[in-house]
Amino acid sequence: MHICLPAQEASAKPHLQESCKHCTRVTAGNHIDVFEIDGASNRGIDEIRNLREQVKYTPSSARYKIYIIDEVHMLTNEAFNALLKTLEEPPSHVVFIFATTEVHKIPATILSRCQKFDFRRISLEEIQHRLKKISLAENAEIDDQAIYLIAQKADGSLRDGESLLDQILSFSVGRVTEKEARKILGAVDQEIYFRITDAILSQDIESGLKIVDAIFSQGYDLHEFSMGFIEHLRNLLIIKNIKKQANSLGIPDNYLTQYKKIGRYFESTDVLRLLNIALKMEAESRKNVHSRSQFELRLIAMINLESTVALSDILKFLNGYQALPASDATSRHPDKNASQVKESPVDGPSVDSSSDKSDSEEIKDLLIKKLSQKNKHLSLPFYRSDLIREGNQFSLCLDAEQDETYYYQEISDPVNRQHIKLVLSEIVGKKVEFTCYLNSPEKKKILSSQPIFLKEDPTPYQLLSEQLTRRNPGLKSVVELFNGKFVT
Repeated sequence: MHICLPAQEASAKPHLQESCKHCTRVTAGNHIDVFEIDGASNRGIDEIRNLREQVKYTPSSARYKIYIIDEVHMLTNEAFNALLKTLEEPPSHVVFIFATTEVHKIPATILSRCQKFDFRRISLEEIQHRLKKISLAENAEIDDQAIYLIAQKADGSLRDGESLLDQILSFSVGRVTEKEARKILGAVDQEIYFRITDAILSQDIESGLKIVDAIFSQGYDLHEFSMGFIEHLRNLLIIKNIKKQANSLGIPDNYLTQYKKIGRYFESTDVLRLLNIALKMEAESRKNVHSRSQFELRLIAMINLESTVALSDILKFLNGYQALPASDATSRHPDKNASQVKESPVDGPSVDSSSDKSDSEEIKDLLIKKLSQKNKHLSLPFYRSDLIREGNQFSLCLDAEQDETYYYQEISDPVNRQHIKLVLSEIVGKKVEFTCYLNSPEKKKILSSQPIFLKEDPTPYQLLSEQLTRRNPGLKSVVELFNGKFVT
């Protein structure tokens, strides 16, 4: 229901669009008394003079003649001055509608003679709902993650969102996935942002630089990437602090789960400091001078950033307390909270089958700490994945749909497998088994039929030969040529 401005009746009442001939003509774009003018291409004083001559004539069929000037801020100062007299004493049968996205560029003399309406950005949830409705009407199959991506790129504009959706549907065949939508739009893969936060958590500079190399090799726009990373940190900060209303952000469930997991390891103050660096990174990316080196330096600064400690806690520590109190959330670096879990083999966590989820989380934190001391790469898969414990059996479930096959390959190395297993055995105080699976969140089913670990543990000879031949590929050919072997 709405009120039609061109209607003949002086006291027009709300009515349906279909029941009004003026509404139908305006929607079709052929109403004789409604004029739309592009301010960008008709910005001179001559065009405004012609407009002043036209407004003298009464409307043909409607109650008012309506002039819509789009991008009105593009008019020149002379054109605004010529229009000012008409606005001061407008004919009773004329209505002007000025549209602009930069109201600050319009002279105050013009603004003072207008009734101003500020249109807000449309929320992410509303855009998603509308795009889903359009997709259903068009019988188009599209994933929720792809809808979320389009709504993000629309930046509060439903028109832009509909244009992007039309573009994706035109270039797609069959069901549209998030991966395909990102490829068409040239958007950065969300998993890359999560990998950066993984590298920050483990303080792994090498992994961070590999990510930078992947960003540039795939041709991502650095400014767009910086904006996406700022949005990523903003989501992390909000989800960490408003856990009950987190689902109102419109973030897909699979991303929401990952944000909650890594949120345990960040303090809000740490995320704010990271955001400050990311904002500087974004400002530098616009200048596009030595962009890669500046980007790498900012990323290294994030990775080397130490977790904050409250001043009150430092004062208590200096006044004779034994240790700094633990914060409400797990510290950004698990080793700073390791005192919460006993590390000795005798006093380690219980290994009976009734171990609860919190026990597994404590073991996972200790495992991350110990792995980070010798090999930071091995600690990366554990931040956003679930470590499941059943008695003496530990399983790590990686998400196959989130490109965690990269981590899966790291753990597939026999030397890395054995190292993780030994560290777990040290933590719980007895020998344990460890497996790793690729899990599909939608189908809830194990994709790898067999665990990646050998039925029997590798011998010291196998571990040594594997490690040496991996570091020196030429040794393998020498050993095979002379039928030799390594001696421990």
